[in-house]
Amino acid sequence: MRNVGVFGLLLAAALPVWSCSSSTEPENLPPSIIIASPTQGTVVPRGDTVRIAVSAADLDGSVTRVELYVDDGATAVDSTSPYELTWITREADIGNHRLRLVATDDQGWTADRHLRLVVRWADVAPETLDDGWQTATPGSRRIDPDLLADMMDRASGDGYEFLHALLIVRNGKLVFDEYFNGFTRDSMQHVQSTTKSFTSAVVGIAIDRGEIGSVHDPLFDYLPQYAGLNDEHKAKITVQHCLMMAAGLEWNETTVPTLDPNNDNIVGHRVPDYVAYMLAKPVVAAPGTVWYYNSGCPLTMGVILQNTTGLAADIYAQQHLFAPLGVTQFWWPRVNGWKHVGTHGSLYVLPRDMAKFGQLFLQRGRWEGERVISEAWVAESTQPRLTVGGTVRYGYQWWFNRMAGYDVTYTSGYGGQHIYIVPELDMVVVTAADYSDSEGMSAQRTKITNLVRKEILSAVTP
Repeated sequence: MRNVGVFGLLLAAALPVWSCSSSTEPENLPPSIIIASPTQGTVVPRGDTVRIAVSAADLDGSVTRVELYVDDGATAVDSTSPYELTWITREADIGNHRLRLVATDDQGWTADRHLRLVVRWADVAPETLDDGWQTATPGSRRIDPDLLADMMDRASGDGYEFLHALLIVRNGKLVFDEYFNGFTRDSMQHVQSTTKSFTSAVVGIAIDRGEIGSVHDPLFDYLPQYAGLNDEHKAKITVQHCLMMAAGLEWNETTVPTLDPNNDNIVGHRVPDYVAYMLAKPVVAAPGTVWYYNSGCPLTMGVILQNTTGLAADIYAQQHLFAPLGVTQFWWPRVNGWKHVGTHGSLYVLPRDMAKFGQLFLQRGRWEGERVISEAWVAESTQPRLTVGGTVRYGYQWWFNRMAGYDVTYTSGYGGQHIYIVPELDMVVVTAADYSDSEGMSAQRTKITNLVRKEILSAVTP
């Protein structure tokens, strides 16, 4: 035996026992995880259920669970082997999605693997809700699914960050119901000046019910509180003139920027009474002859509704328009310190309910077989009366133009809030978009129009 000396024996005795044994015992090891299928970059039709097969093992223990995260949100857990996790893609956004699979062992160690999948739009019927809409696939209504899928690829990509919603109704069925950029079907949309078309419809209902006599009645007959602003020229302005934005009053809402402090619409919101501000303007053209975009006119229609029915315009609309359509969620703010219901541009409503309004007019005033507005008013209010510019014409708060070879009746709201009615195709298209970027509104409007004209209408077989 080798002589180590007294110092060596003392040192050996001082070493702790666990340090010797620990060098030979294995340390705790994390589990291993492998994604067996699908492969990286797989394209998945939306509506499919993706099944993700995972192989997971642990050398010094057992795997207790495997978890799936989609775009950083927990989605599914599987605690049994072999591991198969599922992701239902029906509500998924179009485009790339990041999937993360995490395996955990019985000692709390984890390991993960990542997977990128691409979701593409597929010919699947919109979800059926308890809102009166029957649904169908676009393909079953002779709308080319491949062309719509191509459109969705573009609309879901860069350059369409403003888009909120696209809906299509054909042959009375909701066939396309898509939302973008954080907007969902439960998000009410501020429809801006599309509000004006709703106001026109409510005025028509009041005429149908005999609460307003005729569109040919003098405007001031229904505005006794503003009688002091009347004169021999304004006495010739009728309800019809105001509905068709041809009251002849001096007004500047389109030749200066929308948010300019000199814009008459902006001034009208800042004064105590927008309607009084408009009615005080001088007559500069014979009523009924020249079209001036004037948001004061539909706001005045709201005052007339209250004067003749005894109900504020939003309450009257709820009873006689929204309730028959099954519209249960809407918000109609007021202006001028809560003085007037914003019948010129304040309405908030769900996109699926915007589509109902369009379908109501396509069906000439009927919804689910019940008469809501007279056929006579639908025909009268959607008759082109004045040319606005080029091929664009105007009726009673409705616009008219040719698109992709078809005559289209539509509403128009700032930023892209539109309801398009295409009778020849038995079709309604709804668009909703952001409206905060005033500098980019022209380009945004062009993109939205092209989505409808070049992408959607071109995908339809007449």
